[in-house]
Amino acid sequence: MKCSGLARLFASSSPALVLGVILCMSFNVQAATDENEWDVLQKAAVAARALSYQGIFVCQTAQKTKSVQITHLFDGKHEFARNVLLDGSPREVLSQGGDLVIYNPKNEKIVIEKRRGQNMFPAVLPVNLEAVKENYSLRSGALERVAGRESQVLILEPKDGLRYSYRFWIDTEYGLLLKSVMFNSRDEIMESIAFNQLALLNSVELDWF
Repeated sequence: MKCSGLARLFASSSPALVLGVILCMSFNVQAATDENEWDVLQKAAVAARALSYQGIFVCQTAQKTKSVQITHLFDGKHEFARNVLLDGSPREVLSQGGDLVIYNPKNEKIVIEKRRGQNMFPAVLPVNLEAVKENYSLRSGALERVAGRESQVLILEPKDGLRYSYRFWIDTEYGLLLKSVMFNSRDEIMESIAFNQLALLNSVELDWF
């Protein structure tokens, strides 16, 4: 259950790298300045993997719109996620580490496969942003509300003019990516993904997985 644009742009990060950054970071995000905009974006990359949360996000492209319910848990060592497609033909995607289990409740078909270097929203950003920094510039926008939460807007623009540009809405309290929008060279929206419901989880129980 992933929207294509961001997943293709950003490669996945290794679990060891994620854990190392988690130990060194605070997730409280203040209004971005010139000095810490990249830090805010990196915190968003880590928060998507290190926080436990549940919510519903909507992915929109010119061709279709789909709603997905996500439950994500991090137990201190491993990530577990369950994505349930809420529109059209029913489908669930369970992920743990590099393994994906795709389940169709309608025909009870199960497909098990390896993750192919693509991440699912909101974990679409790499923890190591060096390659992104080489090709993009980053600046801050306004503070806006998404899913009832205050967020800092960050604008990612290509240096060469040949790539898509992006806007990210980062939760100012927890650092989680709440919304992302991809634009083409004519500043037209190609893809939008945003939470409309979100809650953090306190339990580490896996009875839902």
